[in-house]
Parts: sequence; C-alpha cells; structure tokens
Amino acid sequence: MNRLVPNEGELMDRIEFFGGAVFVPVFLVSVGLILNPAVMVKGETLGLAGLFILACLGGKALAAQITARLFGFSRAQAGLLFSLSAAQAAATLAATVIGFQLGLFSSAVVNAVLVVIFVSVLASTIVGARASGHVASPQGPSPLGTRVVVGVADADAAAGALTIAHRIARADGGVVHPVLVVPEAAPFAPKQALARLREVVSSVGVDGQLMTIVDRSVLHGALRVGRAQEATLVLVADPPGEQDRAAAASPAAADRDSPAPPVALVRGNAARLGVVRTRVEADDAHGPGIVAEMARRVAGGPAQELGDDHDDWSRLLAPGDVTFVSAELGETLVGLPHAADGLVVSAVAEWLVREEADADGAPELPGDAAGA
Repeated sequence: MNRLVPNEGELMDRIEFFGGAVFVPVFLVSVGLILNPAVMVKGETLGLAGLFILACLGGKALAAQITARLFGFSRAQAGLLFSLSAAQAAATLAATVIGFQLGLFSSAVVNAVLVVIFVSVLASTIVGARASGHVASPQGPSPLGTRVVVGVADADAAAGALTIAHRIARADGGVVHPVLVVPEAAPFAPKQALARLREVVSSVGVDGQLMTIVDRSVLHGALRVGRAQEATLVLVADPPGEQDRAAAASPAAADRDSPAPPVALVRGNAARLGVVRTRVEADDAHGPGIVAEMARRVAGGPAQELGDDHDDWSRLLAPGDVTFVSAELGETLVGLPHAADGLVVSAVAEWLVREEADADGAPELPGDAAGA
C-alpha cells in the first residue's frame, strides 16, 4: 500500500508519525528484551559477526563495483551505490527475531546480527558522506506529476479536474494540491464551499494539502499557488457560467524571465474516465509535448491520436471521455457543453501563462480558452 500513498500527502505524514511514535519503539524494546548483552562478547558471537560482516559488506561492495563498471559510473558513484545498499537494519533484525522465535537461530546468532547492523550502518554512513562530496547533484526538470496544483472555483465542477490530476500525479508518485479560489468582490461562503470541496477531494481519492486563496480569477489564483508551491503542473477547473476576464496579451511576454509551471484548463466534470484522446494542431508551437505527456499519464499508456481530418472531434466525446488539445484549439472549446459530453483539457501557451502571472490586470485567454 505504500506505493499508493503520495510521499508529500497528509496521509503519509500521519503514517510516518504513527510508525515512528508507536511501532518502531515497541519493536525495538521487544527485541531488546530478548537480548543478552553478556553473549555479545563471547568468541562464538564475534566469530559469527565477522563472517556475517564479510558476507554482507563484501557482497554489497562487489555488486556496487560490477554495476559501476557495467554502467560506466565513477568511483564516487560506486561508493554511493555501496552506501545506499549496505546498511542492514529493520528487515534484517525482524527476520532474525522471527527465526529466533521459531527456534531456527540461537541467541548468539541474534547478537551477531546486532553487531552486523551496527557495523553496516556505520560503514554506509561514512562511505556515503565521503562519496557524496565528489558527486555532482543531478540537474533537470522534475517529472510532470511531481506536484500538481488544481485551481477550483466551484466544488461541484471539480471532480473532473481532480480525477485527471490524480491520474497524472499517480504516474510519477507525486501529490495533488487542490486550491479553492474565492472571488475578491462577490458574496461567497468559503466555509461551506471548502467543506463541499473537501468531500469531492475525498471521493476522488486525492491526498494533498487543501488550500484557500482570495484572488481576481481562478487562473491567476492557481498560478500564484503553483509558483509558490513550485508546482510541476497547474490545472484549472472551468467554473460553469464564469470566465477569466482580460486584455490581449502580447507574444513579447514570452521573453520575460518569470518562472511559471505549465498550465492546462479543464472543461467538463466526471469522476470516472473513459477513452483518452489527443488532438494537436500541426502548426501549434505552444504545447504538443505537454499535451502528449498529460494524455499518456492519464491513459496509462499511448492515447488515441486524432488527426487533422477529425475537425468534429468534439462530437466523439462520450460521458467520461477525455480529449487533450493544444493551445491553438482552445478557442473551439467555447461551443462545447460543460458536463454531458465528457472532458476537454486544453494546454495554455507559455507566453500567455507568463503574461497572466506577471500582469497587474486580468489578461484574457484567446477565444475564451479560460473556460476550456
């Protein structure tokens, strides 16, 4: 089940706290009660410990060297391989204790294993500390689903965007952060809306930090949180009957040095997803790659591609079906129904994302793509 729990989610924090506060101390105390310190200094125990250390650390060192030669790693990288695999602790101790309780091992073996654990942990720590200083930190972007922020204005229209975000994050072992965007000057009950959004988030299975922000638009609020959280992707759920307002943005905004995550806009609502398709214009330079990446993660493999001959691609949408389109097709989404015909996910051009993130006004997405 550990693979199903996001590392940065609230559930993982509670699991780690409960394990560290209850299970680990109870286990260590129970092991300590069956040990006899006088046995650890006997010749039989020390002899067994020496053999175990030679087999354990020698085998790990040999495996690290062979792997380093096969993959062309440096000596420092080989040292890291050894340090990350040499330490013996919980699993080794648990297996030894079970063997002792079944009568397979004597108390000398249990105490020898404790010596092995001490030596292996000490050796791996020293080698790892020395080797890490000679290995450069890897540089490169994080996977798309590492940290996904979902901007929502209407909790009842959030299930589709949250389900897509959950699929994308799960493929990369990431986490989803839902954000309720409250209008600046509108009668609104944030507590009731937040409670309703919490219900929707729980039903979808998302385990992330739920936040509330007051902003002029859903898109701008989601971008603000995305940049603050160092998000790898921002999804914006289209609120029925609302549009992000604006002035035209200039392509010159692409030259601004303002870091902003990729953004996609989701229209439609469905908790269960069906067929996943992609539709990308050949001359679109603003997002074919991000469209394909999102579709592949949601589909769990290659998505169905629609060519230029599928101008009526919106009619193929059945309830629950998802079509990922590039930024150039966003203007065609204005004619789509909001819920009955499935979901449409439109990428947003990078220069327009930067304009929205940096402008004091409220730039408009071309052709009402903000409602896509």
